[in-house]
Amino acid sequence: MKYLLCYCLLLVTFLCCKPDSRNNLIPFENKKGKWGYKDAISEKKIISAKYALAYPFFNHYAPVGIEDLEGNIKIGMIDTLCHYVLKPEYESIEYENNGYIQTAKSSMCGLLDSTLQIVIPSIYSSICLSDYRHAFIKQDSLWGCFNIEQKKEIIPCEYDQISLSGYRHFYAVQKNKKYGFYNLNGERITPVKYDGYNKFHESERFLAVEINRKNGIIDTTGREVIPCKYKSIQPTSDSTFYAYSTNNTIVLLNSEDHILFSGKDCCEGHFLTFFENGLMPFYGNNGKWGVINTRGKTVIPFMYDLPPNVVGKFADVQKGGKRGVINLQNETIFPFSSDLEYSLLRDSTICIYNIKKRKSKLISYNREEIIPYKYTNIEYLNGCSYYLVLNKEDETNNRLYGIVNKKGEEILAVKYKKYRF
Repeated sequence: MKYLLCYCLLLVTFLCCKPDSRNNLIPFENKKGKWGYKDAISEKKIISAKYALAYPFFNHYAPVGIEDLEGNIKIGMIDTLCHYVLKPEYESIEYENNGYIQTAKSSMCGLLDSTLQIVIPSIYSSICLSDYRHAFIKQDSLWGCFNIEQKKEIIPCEYDQISLSGYRHFYAVQKNKKYGFYNLNGERITPVKYDGYNKFHESERFLAVEINRKNGIIDTTGREVIPCKYKSIQPTSDSTFYAYSTNNTIVLLNSEDHILFSGKDCCEGHFLTFFENGLMPFYGNNGKWGVINTRGKTVIPFMYDLPPNVVGKFADVQKGGKRGVINLQNETIFPFSSDLEYSLLRDSTICIYNIKKRKSKLISYNREEIIPYKYTNIEYLNGCSYYLVLNKEDETNNRLYGIVNKKGEEILAVKYKKYRF
């Protein structure tokens, strides 16, 4: 009797643990164009082919379509037992991110969660998920915002456009070609008064705004930390900004609109390059180039003819028509010469072009020669430890390319007329 009881328990356990074929259902189509569901492994038909449309199961539910008397397809949703959990009365049923289900009925959209509970009622003409917490909603051709977690409308449907801006810290709304901003809680932080705005990839806390072609900065509270008075403005990596003013000067500002540094605008309003270590080239009032940091402190003095090109702890510069290499203490590392041009590469090597020889060589900062004077130009291929070399023939002026490794060995012969990455 004891052994019989153990056997029965094992049998029950086996039957309970046996995989249910209805957990592996996939759609199939019969010869008459009708759809049903079969087991994905055994291919046994589980739900007969009787639907005009059938979509895959997700979270134990699947949208299916049936054809009404007028030939229109109505969409509903079934469970794995073929029971309707949503009646076939919708124009569309689509899965969104995070398991949400968007429905459309009589040109009105709604949103359900994975348990088919109503999240957004079907009173909007369009719903676009912004992120996992918010959705843009449209009503009477105007847009607003809905908080999915709180299940309530937080920005009214009264704007021509709405978008998520400023590294997801702002909602930008547009009405009558003017822009204003809300925070993520649906609180309006600025009036709708700006002519435009600019998202910053470098900053999460600020947004550039424009009025009458003058630019300023607002923070995440909507406070105008820098008034709209500059021709253009950009953030640095250190909560400072550099801007072009109306009197043809470039200024470095902090977030309180205090000028940390001022220089001449020699680039006709085009922004200069930021280096990886937060340094910036500036054109000084003495007509010479130097480099400052994001706090306005001079790193390389204003004594050079062209913008210093900083790579790591070194920079190639030009003074008096001669090129050289210095460190960030302004000490000469490679002597200034009118016959040589230096290019600092990102793998801590230097390409030196000899103007008289019309050839380039590659050396390390320790002056070890890697590639001799053999090629017209040498470029480092980022991320792959190889160099692209170029030879230009004098008579035909054809450009021929090849690949060289860090030992100076040709991996691809210099014979190719084109290259592409």
